[in-house]
Amino acid sequence: MRMKNSVNLAFLILLSCFGGIGFCFRLPQDEVDALKQVAKTLGRPDWNFTVDPCDEKRFPWTKQNPVKGSESYVNCNCSSTVCHVIRIGFKSQNLQGTLPPELFRLPHLGEIDLTRNFLNGTIPPQWASLPLVIISLLGNRLTGPIPKEFGNITTLKTLTLEANWLSGPFPPELGNLINLQKVQIGSNAFTGTLPKAFAKLKNLLDFRVSQTSLSGQIPDFIGSWTLLQRLEIQGTNMVGPIPSTLSSLTNLTDIRISDMNGSTNVFPDLNQMVNMKNLILRNCNISGELPDFLAQMTNLKVLDLSFNRLTGEIPKSFESLAKTKFIYLTNNSLSGTVPDWMLKNGKNIDLSFNNFTWLYTASTSCQQGKVNLLGSSYMTNSNSREVVPCLTSSPCHDKNYHLYINCGGEKEKINCTTYVQDNDPGTATRYFESSDGGNWAFSSTGNFMDNDLDNDIYTITNKTTLYMPDAELYMQARISPTSLTYYGLCLGKGNYNVSLLFAEIIITNDDSFSSLGKRIFDVYIQVNSQNMFILIHELDDFSIYNVFSVGQTCSEGFQYQR
Repeated sequence: MRMKNSVNLAFLILLSCFGGIGFCFRLPQDEVDALKQVAKTLGRPDWNFTVDPCDEKRFPWTKQNPVKGSESYVNCNCSSTVCHVIRIGFKSQNLQGTLPPELFRLPHLGEIDLTRNFLNGTIPPQWASLPLVIISLLGNRLTGPIPKEFGNITTLKTLTLEANWLSGPFPPELGNLINLQKVQIGSNAFTGTLPKAFAKLKNLLDFRVSQTSLSGQIPDFIGSWTLLQRLEIQGTNMVGPIPSTLSSLTNLTDIRISDMNGSTNVFPDLNQMVNMKNLILRNCNISGELPDFLAQMTNLKVLDLSFNRLTGEIPKSFESLAKTKFIYLTNNSLSGTVPDWMLKNGKNIDLSFNNFTWLYTASTSCQQGKVNLLGSSYMTNSNSREVVPCLTSSPCHDKNYHLYINCGGEKEKINCTTYVQDNDPGTATRYFESSDGGNWAFSSTGNFMDNDLDNDIYTITNKTTLYMPDAELYMQARISPTSLTYYGLCLGKGNYNVSLLFAEIIITNDDSFSSLGKRIFDVYIQVNSQNMFILIHELDDFSIYNVFSVGQTCSEGFQYQR
């Protein structure tokens, strides 16, 4: 009789489990209800709850998309009787809701990855109660500060908040995250200085705060981050000098520091960093000569020391860098002769705008092999800089009084105006002088880093719908990661109007993550003593780890009109 009652009781339990909607979860009902609320908050009402959320083979949230980087998953840790959600990721799904505070109801959750969506709102402080190891919110429209409560997530190892609209100072409480290894929070509107409490983050491997409004100096305490492998501080309001404690970080293989105003820097002591792969110290007000210890960095892929105050000759020992893929010494005061190994065996080298000894002949070119020598030395008159020799290799027989260029595109005739083609494919260290008409040239500097491409592309094709008149002028554009200079040659004396026509042809105008991005660049217009019109379009290269991966765009249709 007792056995019969036990059987009947078990039968009733099975009915309650499989009746009604017809399935039984091993996930606790609290977590099921939390997932339903998460789906609503994220803006995905189509998620199917008629199957077990922990059944990865049947559950429609868990799938890989053929588009690179696009995936969704809900991962559980299951015993024989119960499951718990431990990982949630919806990457490149164009979700248009807000960040769900309800995730705190998943008490075993260790990973949140909502990379590249269209989520807005603020970061929920409620997440601080979770045992999170990874938070990745890269490429959304999030606003507000980093919650100070996040200082309680002592399990956290990765915090990725890049490419949002976050603001405010960094909470000092983040210094309590002693297990933190990766901090990637650039491309936001953060202000203030790096808190002294960050000195406690001694397990850091990767620290990136580029393209923010941080101020103050790089603090000396970074010398305590002895495990650090990658350091990025580019395009901020921070000032020099670069602290001498940088020399303590002997595990560094990637340094990217740029745009440091303030006092003059001496070249930092990097003598022990022989495994360096990327060394960028651009526009850091560094003076003095090139240090010999750079020749020991034979694993270098990128060496960028452009826009500084470096003097002296290129050391003979630098021949050990012949295999370095990109070398930029642009816009310094280097002198002496250009080493033969650079001219004969250099990969991509930019020596433009220096003071090298010039061996000028009528056939001298600003581009020798893969070396850009534009303005690398000057012919002088009365001890003043007067003429860039290679720009005068073709004498001006006729004066020009107008110039129209379709930057990066084909020849186009609009009404009575013909825009000449500018379809040279370009390189990282490229000088190009037009052969048809011969009255203009361009110089482009820089390579796109971290884009997983073996060969960069320097012209792009429109991906949007354009409604303006003369849209054919905007079908292609030239792009450049660091700087792009256009020259108008043989222009007659007179007053000129300069019109710059811009159009966005990559960042879309919709509600997808492809619409998230911004253009930041400076434009300089200059006329030298030879009445040469010069347009310098210098670009901010921080879109190199921006998830929209397109770099900065030159304006199509530069017009020089008398």
